[in-house]
This record gives sequence, C-alpha cells and structure tokens, in this order.
Amino acid sequence: MEASGVAYDGISYSTREALSVLYEEIGQELEKLKAEVGASNWKRQFSFLHDKNVESLFHWTSGVLMLFLAVCLLVSYLVIYYRGYNVEHGWLVVECLLLLLFVVVNVYWGMWNNCMKNQDFFRLATQTLQKLENCLRCNSWNASNFPHVHSPLSPCVSLQWTIRDQELVNVPHALLVKGDIILMRPGQQVPARCQELEESDEIHDLILNQGDIYNPGTQHEIEHFAVPQQKQPLEPQKFVLLETPYLKNLRCMLEDSFKRPDSIIDHQKYAVLIVWLERRIIPTVFILMLITNTIRYVYLKDQIGHWTEMFLTLQVQSVFPLLPLVFPLIWQLLDIYGQSRVVTVFHVTKKSKIVPEGSFSSDSSLSVDEAREELDWREIWHRYLEIFRGNSPSVCRKINLVHILGSVTSLCCVDKKGILSWPNPSAEKIFVLAAGQKDSLPQTVTTDGSQQGTPQETPKSNSMDSKKKNERGKFQNAVFGTKSKVEVLDLTHDAKSAFGLHFDDPTWKKHINSLKPLGLNILTNTCHLHTISWYTQFTDHVASAALENEETVAVVNRRCLCELAKQIGFSDQALDIFSLNKILGLYRQVPVEAANRDRVQRSRPFGNHRIPMPNMVSVVVQEKNSGICQLMSQGTADVLLDCCSDFWSGDDLCVLTESHRKKILDFYHRTSMASYCTAFSYRPLTQHFSPQLNKMYIELPVNCSDILFPEVVNPQSDIDTDMSTDCQPAFSVSRAFSVDSLFETTSIASIEDVSGCFHAQTNQIFIGMVTMQYQARQEFVQLIEKLEGACIRFVHFSQENEVRSRVFSEKMGLEAGWNCHISLRSKKSKKSSSRPDSVIQGDLSHHASHHSSHHSTNTVGRENNVFLSKQKHSITSQQRSYSAPSVVNLDASQVKFEVKVMKANHGRGSSFTNIEADMDVEKDCLIISDKAECNSDIIPRLMDHEAELQNECDLPIDWLEDSGEDIVDMESHHTSSYVTENTDSFRDVLDDNRAQLPQGIENIRPHLENVDNVPLLVNLFTDCTADTSQEMMKIMQEYGEVVLCLGSSVNIYNTQLFLQADCSLAIEPMYPQVCAKQPVMLDPWDEDQPSPMQIASTLLTIICPLSFKKEDHVGLIKLIAEARNHLMSVSGCFYLMVCYVLSISLIQVLASLFLLPPVLASQHLLWLVLVVIPLLSLTMMGNPVDPSMMSLASRKNKNHLTKQMVVQFILYFSLRFVPSIAITLLCHGLTLYSFCQVVISSSNSTRCALYDFK
Repeated sequence: MEASGVAYDGISYSTREALSVLYEEIGQELEKLKAEVGASNWKRQFSFLHDKNVESLFHWTSGVLMLFLAVCLLVSYLVIYYRGYNVEHGWLVVECLLLLLFVVVNVYWGMWNNCMKNQDFFRLATQTLQKLENCLRCNSWNASNFPHVHSPLSPCVSLQWTIRDQELVNVPHALLVKGDIILMRPGQQVPARCQELEESDEIHDLILNQGDIYNPGTQHEIEHFAVPQQKQPLEPQKFVLLETPYLKNLRCMLEDSFKRPDSIIDHQKYAVLIVWLERRIIPTVFILMLITNTIRYVYLKDQIGHWTEMFLTLQVQSVFPLLPLVFPLIWQLLDIYGQSRVVTVFHVTKKSKIVPEGSFSSDSSLSVDEAREELDWREIWHRYLEIFRGNSPSVCRKINLVHILGSVTSLCCVDKKGILSWPNPSAEKIFVLAAGQKDSLPQTVTTDGSQQGTPQETPKSNSMDSKKKNERGKFQNAVFGTKSKVEVLDLTHDAKSAFGLHFDDPTWKKHINSLKPLGLNILTNTCHLHTISWYTQFTDHVASAALENEETVAVVNRRCLCELAKQIGFSDQALDIFSLNKILGLYRQVPVEAANRDRVQRSRPFGNHRIPMPNMVSVVVQEKNSGICQLMSQGTADVLLDCCSDFWSGDDLCVLTESHRKKILDFYHRTSMASYCTAFSYRPLTQHFSPQLNKMYIELPVNCSDILFPEVVNPQSDIDTDMSTDCQPAFSVSRAFSVDSLFETTSIASIEDVSGCFHAQTNQIFIGMVTMQYQARQEFVQLIEKLEGACIRFVHFSQENEVRSRVFSEKMGLEAGWNCHISLRSKKSKKSSSRPDSVIQGDLSHHASHHSSHHSTNTVGRENNVFLSKQKHSITSQQRSYSAPSVVNLDASQVKFEVKVMKANHGRGSSFTNIEADMDVEKDCLIISDKAECNSDIIPRLMDHEAELQNECDLPIDWLEDSGEDIVDMESHHTSSYVTENTDSFRDVLDDNRAQLPQGIENIRPHLENVDNVPLLVNLFTDCTADTSQEMMKIMQEYGEVVLCLGSSVNIYNTQLFLQADCSLAIEPMYPQVCAKQPVMLDPWDEDQPSPMQIASTLLTIICPLSFKKEDHVGLIKLIAEARNHLMSVSGCFYLMVCYVLSISLIQVLASLFLLPPVLASQHLLWLVLVVIPLLSLTMMGNPVDPSMMSLASRKNKNHLTKQMVVQFILYFSLRFVPSIAITLLCHGLTLYSFCQVVISSSNSTRCALYDFK
C-alpha cells in the first residue's frame, strides 16, 4: 500500500533494515549535494583569490604584483644580457624565477587548502557513512542497547518510540528512517512528517508535520460536569514516517548557509598583510623609489648605473621583502601545528580525573599545573599529519578550532539536563507536620483581658469537670485539630554521584517516625518498577489534557527517590512483604475563568509561569502475611490535600484544619515555582476494586469542593450546619483512627463504579512533601569560575521560565539578580484589568523571619504576631484547593488571613454561625507585632468575642485559647525552609526586570541601538527556543562577540545552533534514569561496535571539532590556555617577521634617498627573506603556556586595527628597529668611503664616492 510515496506492508523494520535504509538515503543525499556543489565548483575553487576574502592567505592582487615584478626583473636581465653578460646580474634571473615559482606555489597551496575546506563536512559525512556500513556488517544491537522505553523525557535527548524487530524501542531521532513505524504519545512533539495508521493497517488521512503536537483528545473547550468522570486512557497511536528526519540536518550542515564571522587573528592578518603592506606601503615605496631614482638619473649621471637598474631593479629590490612569498606556507603550517597541539591536549585531558570537591578553591586564577599539560611529541606529530593530509576525524579546515578557542569571549551553553546539571532531580527538602509540645495548665482569660489562675476543684465536682474536659478535648481536636508544627529537613546532593544525598541536620533521626511512612510510600509508589509503564501512560494522558488549557502544564514530579528511602533506613528487600494490587490515577482541570483571572494578576511578575496540572497517582499494595491493603498516594499537593482529612504527626493521627492546609499549600505553591514538589499520603483499605476499573482514569470536576468537602471532614462547615446546643460535633462520615476501628465502621464490599473508586481515595492521611531540584554538576561550577577569571562570559540559554532558570543559575554561581536575565519569549498582547479590591497583595515570604532551625509551628505568625485581613466570603463557600502558587492566586486564603470566631445566636435555636471579625486592617498593618500601635485595640476586641462565646456556650474560655492558636497563630515560628535561596529567590522577580531590559528577541536589537549594551552582558536568557537562541547568537556576533557553543550531541535541534556559533563543542549528556536500580541502556557485546546513541551522536556532531563523551572530563580551560598561547606565539612570530621585512625595505629606500648604492644585492635579499627571517621569527613559537595570560581579556571581533594600535606599532618599531637601521646605513656609507679611498690611492682617479669628507 502506498502513502505519499511510502510503501507499508504492515511489518516494521528490523534494526539492520533500518540502518540499511539510512545508509542508502544518506549516500543519495551526499551524491545529490556533491552534484549541486560541483556545478559551481570552479567558483568555489578560486574563491580564495578574491581580494575581500579575509581567511585567504594569497589574493589575486598579490599574484599580479609578483608577476609584474618578475617581468621587470626579466626585462632588466635581458637588456643587460644583450649588452654584455655580467655574472652578478645572473641573480636577477634567479630572483625572477623564484617570484614565478612562489606565485605558482601559493596559488596551488591556496587552491588545495580551499578544496580541503570546502570538502571538510563532506569528508566527515563520508567517514560517518563508513561507520554506518561497519554497523551493518556486524550489527548485534538489541532492545537493551537503546535507552529504556520509559526513560524520563529530556530536552537534551531526542528519542522516539519506534517498532524495530517487532519490539518497542527508544530510537534517537537521527536513526529514524522513512517508513519507520513510530508510536506517537499524547502530547508529544512530532519528530518528522508522518501519517497515521489505523489498526486495520489502512492509511488514515491524518498527517502531522515536524514540530506539531500530537493531541488525540483535543477539545474546543473544557467540559463542565458535577461528578467525577471516567476517562479512558489515551493510547499511543501508530504512525508511519514519510521522511527521514536526519536528512534535513545533513543538508543544513553540508550547505553551511549560516554566515559565521571570520576570526580576530584572520582579520588582523588581513589588515596588516593586505590593507597596509600590499595596498599602502608597497605602492608608497615603489613610487618613492621611482621618483628618487628618476631625479638621480637626471641630475647625477656620473653617479648612477644603467637605466634598467635605476628604473627597474632598484624598485623591485625595495619591494621584494614586502611580498607574501613564504608567509602563506608558514602561516598554514603553524595553524595546523596549533590545531594538532589543541587536539592532543583534548585527548589527554578528557581522560583526567575531576578535581575532588575538597580540593576545589574559590580562587579563579589559573595555576601552572592547570594551564600546562605534558604532551608526547609523537602524538602531536601523528595529529599533525592527520590534519595536513585531510584525514582528521573532526573538522579542521572549515572551522578553525585554535582561532576560536584562543579568542573566545562568550561561552554559550544551550542544554542543561545531563550537562550542566545531573540528569535526575534530587531531593532537596522534606516537609512534614509534627505534633507540638503540650502547654502547661492554661489560664482563664476574663473579658477584660486580665488573667486568673485556675481555682482548686472540689472532689465532688471533679468527676463532672473531668467529663466536661474530655468532651471539650474531643471537640477541640475534631474542630481545630491538635497543636502542630512544621518540620522541614534539608538535604544535600552528593557532588560525586547522580543519586547520592544526605541530611544536613545531624539530629534528623528524631523525626524518624514521621519519615518512615514517607519512605515506605516512596518504595511502593514512586520507585516501584512495576508501575513505570502505567505512570508513563498516565503522564501522557495528563499532558494531553493539559493542552486544553494554555495556562496549565503537565509537570512530571515522580522521579527516583530510592536513595532518600535508603537514608531513612529502608533496605532493598523492604518491598518483599508487599504485592502490587492496583494503580489508580485522577486529575482535574483548572477553571478557565480562574486561569484567566490568574493570568491577569500575574501578568507582570510571572507572565511566563503556567499552572501545574493537578493530578494524583495511588497504588494499592497488599501485605502478604496479613492481607491488609494500603493505599499509597502521591501527586500535586492541591488535589492530594483535598483528598486528605488527617495528617500523621509522627505519633498519632491529627485532624487537618484550615490552618494546616494553609501551611502545606503555602510551602507547595512557593517551592513548586522553582522546583518539583510532590505530596504523599496514604490510607488503609478494606475494599477491593473490580477488574472492570483497571483501565480508566478519573477526571474530577473543575470545582470539586462540593463533592470533596462532604467526604473530607471540614470542621468549620460541620460546626456551621450540624453543631448542637451542647457544642457536640456531628460528622457526616464515620472516621477511623486505627485499623481495628476501620474494619468495624467501613464497608468491605467491592468497588464497582467510578464514584466508589473516587470515594476510596478520600479521607486519606497526609504524610509529607518532598521537593526536588536539578543540582549543578561541580565540574561545570568550577569551569564557570575559571572562565570568569579568564574574562570569558558564560551564557546560559535556558528553555525554562525565569523563576526556574534563575534558581538554577544561582546554583551554577552565575549572577541572576535584578537586571541580570532576559526572556527571549515575545510579549503577548494582554488586556489590562484592575485588581479586585478584596485582593490583598502580599506573600508570606515577604514577612518571614529567618532562623537557622529547620522547624516551625506555623507560617502565619510568630509569638504575638497576628495576621488579620478583611473577610469577604463565608467559610462554607471557600474552596480549599488551589492549583496556582500563592503569588498567582492572590485571592486565595493562603495570602488572605481571616480571624473567624464562633458565637451562639439564641435567636436562631442556639446553632453556631460564622461571623465576621470587625477588624479593618490596613495593608501596612497586615502583620501586627506586640509593639504595634494597633495591637492594643485589636486584642481586647478579640477577647470580647471569646468572652461572649464562653457565656453563650457555657464553656470555659481556656479551650478557645488553646484551640484558637491555630487560627490566630500566636506561637508560630518561621524556618529557613520558607526563605531560602530556592524558595525565596524568586521573590526578586517581583522587581520588574522587564522595565529595565527588553523582552522578546525582536526587541534586542532596538535596545542595543537606542538604550545600552546590557543584553550583551547578562549571563542568562530564559524561555529560549532553537530559533531565538540562534538569533541571539547572531546578534552577539554582530556586536563583536566570539561565540563558543556548548550543547548536547544527541539533541537533533542543536544543529542550527552549532552552525551559527563561531565554533561548537558537543557533549554527550548523562541520560535520565527511571530509577537508580534500572540502567538506562546496555553497551553492545562487541566493545569495538558503537552503540546506537554513539552513532546518533556522530551523525549530529559532524560540524563540531571536538565531541566529549558523557564519562569524559571537560577540560575546557586547558584547551583555551593552549589555544591562547598558540595565538600569542603566532602573533609574535608574525609581527616580528613584519618588522624584519620592513627594516630591510627601509634600508633599501634610505640608501636611495641618501644617493647610495643598494645595501643588499639580490642574493643577499633572497637569503634573508627566504631563510634567515622565517627561521628567526619561528623562535617565538617555543614559549610554554603562561598562566598569567588567562587573566587577560580577549578583544572583540571588531575594530581589528585601530589608529591607536598603528601609532603604538610605529612607536615600538622606531625605538627597536630604526636605530639598528640607521647604524647599518651609516656603516654602509663609511665602508664605501673607505673602499673609495683605496681605489683612489691605487688609481689616478680623483673622486670615487659621492660624498667627500676631506
């Protein structure tokens, strides 16, 4: 069956067949491109002769000049020859022949180098094709050699589910071929043009293009329903590829249509050799000599030679030293030598070990050992021959590695995960709720605010008071919950391993009772290998659902935490006593109205932040011995918290109150801004699930408070509706606080429907939360420090939003504060809208007190601090689920604190109602300290409400004081976990950074032209794509930056970035793992055979001179030091040669001006110019690497030869060479005079010299 030229017979390719197709298509594309290039081959071959070609070493103007001078010498010789041959004039023929020879040699040398340069990419593509052929010849790949199918997605690694050998494998994009059967996952980006296949193997009409997002569940608007809905999981769909993705990259590389600027040293060479010597100095010398010799010929006929000598030979000999005779050959050979040294340093340093953590110093200076590397001359010679012959395994002519590394000013890294950071996020903080300390005997507070001691009780009233206290305690715990405090434990990632971590607090084991349920949940849910495939499908489904609302994003928070469970104390055999029973998943959408409102509210500080999609994954495990089932849940804190009614304090179960929820949501919302926060909960189960519920997900209503709150105990709403006159609570659902009571009070019937499945996941027990963050690799932190000392700006092109990018940049040691980052995402037109008056702008983190301890009792206040605000809605109408962070949901309760007091209304049957506290607090008095002026008025009014409630309910006031502390938060403490470099750093984003710097790539150039150059100084660009990053690199190059690009070798979208940069280095990233227990992939059995990822890396890094493997040490500093040392040596050699030839030419000119014979004859000129001067100049190449040169800033790639540089050169030349020239000329004149005296004494001549000193 044919589909757009693709034949599909219903059978997928085998690995060998796919490689064969790829081999044939790459070969055909190479032949096609070679034919296109061959049509204009003659133009490309002689392009080096163009006088505007900066890289060229020999131009047509130089060839014409040398031919002209050769003709002059030939004419002079022929005239003299016919008049009478003189042996001394025979050197004119030698000089003429040498000029012609060097013209031919330089033209041939230029053509050969230009041909090698034009064929560089084609040669490497042919070598890669040969590697493919070797893989075809002895291919032994299997599914285990490809990355794990369920490996976490990473933007640095381009992978696609493909059917090969009747198996599902994760194939890199570079190895996909036309006709491959791929499985498109919901929410996935399309790798290439493809067409859908139906199950009947008939071609469907759906065709997707590269870059499209496959969304099989697309809806025009979000559905509105009132009860939980069953959703069928979205399955990956089969598609057939209509094109080979890699061919576009190959064509892009071979055409090389991106214009890269020439290097700084090439510009300087061109300015000196062509602009000054050839176009200015040589014409000036020739004309000056011609005028001088003409005057001598006219007025000093007795003191002159033949006319051919006066008008031809003397001019040629004055200009001859300035001609580019041996310079092109010497320059190219030295350039090859420099590249061979740098490549040798690369192969030596990549095998070296990374500096241990303890030996790293914050000193950015470079030591001698760090700058120099002992190299074997035999290895250098081997690399030299490879480059000279054009057999190098990497780019050596098209991109000059030495020139770029030696003058680089900006190092741009375009990938993060697996390169700058470890491939997997590691746990950074653990949040748990713990029971607070018990208070001493409470004191009674009177209505006037005075305190009285508790009177002694009589034995008669003791039993009644004890009963009343027990009833009061039950009511107090049920309504307001027990006194609790927040415990936040910090963890530090081990810099030497991908998963290693340890607790910062040495006394962390005192919280072991709170951590054990968390560790068990991690092992049974997060790190259970049997749940991997299910979770992959669930995240795809959620990602597709998130596309329905542009304000939401599916965040994968479920990553490996095995090491955390191990630190807590669990062994690998901890799961042996459990068996996996069932996996459940639920999610919900964010209301469109709320999302639109939140978008307006965050338009200024968080314009690019999207709301995490609320979801929860639950695993039912059964104990093998007892048969008891446990429901282990994890997910986003907003939806998981809605399903919880209690929390585990480490000692007992406690009721979750509104205050507890505020603490949890506040921590979640602020940490989820910059990291990945996952909440955990559990509950025992007595029911089993029907098999018909196996393949389904639950989508909750957008506003699910009506169905959640009746199930989750809401004390305040219960009090509002069901509280009797004797103040005894009546809950709508029986609550069990132990397994025994659970069997007595709950049903054990089978769960058959969606409603029952959902209800089984409610009334859970909140365990805690874990935040995860990508940690910076120490190797690159040290590299950035050394780059800063070398005056090289490190630039990170981050694909993440501003908040996440800034947090990670701070971990890298980059400046990421105000005015230090730019978003490249274009601005979207937004309608202006005013904030509601009821919204109080603020965040807890703005007022948090910093302490070194890692625990707190609340995040709302401390000691006598009281948070007060206007209450605009009743308690029963409030929604306790917040999908957006507190900075976004400004109208949510976590940033709007209300004081709620209950009172009995005798006129309404003594039922409790909610009243508003008539306390109008200004914005500046949001936090009221004990020293505040308004405190004296508010506290008595609060006591009045308590006294009134005491009188009407016949309850002592002390229970209100005890239970109400969770509402007014009299003894809350703040911890550093709420204000850290990770959770508090994004508060600075509220400073309007975009007011100072442009936003959007289209606004960068206008800002540079009209405002300032700050965009060229920042270290961080956020919200980047491949196109915007490429355009920003181009802008940097336009303003003189020398850009070195660092990126992933298996990211197919990096090709255009590698081509745009002056030079690019590819790094194989560390691949993300499903779990520490599960390897990413296995190497082939044959050690000599490359793996699929290595072949893909080779295909995509043809244009990169150097490519690092994931286990290699990135010793970039030594490469830069070696390249800088070589460029400085070459520059010294070049300028010394220029000074020598200028000196010789000046001597010849001055001799004619002073009416003297030429100082140097033809044979002397040839000896000096062709032998002595090159050898003397090459002595500058023996300098060892000097560490101090790494503290010198490289020049911008503009204004290469300024007026100041010319004046400085003239000054140095005058001081160093002119005195020697004057002495030489004086000695020459005196020598001639003494010789004339001998001639006069031996002959009867009266005068021999022009100057007579007698």
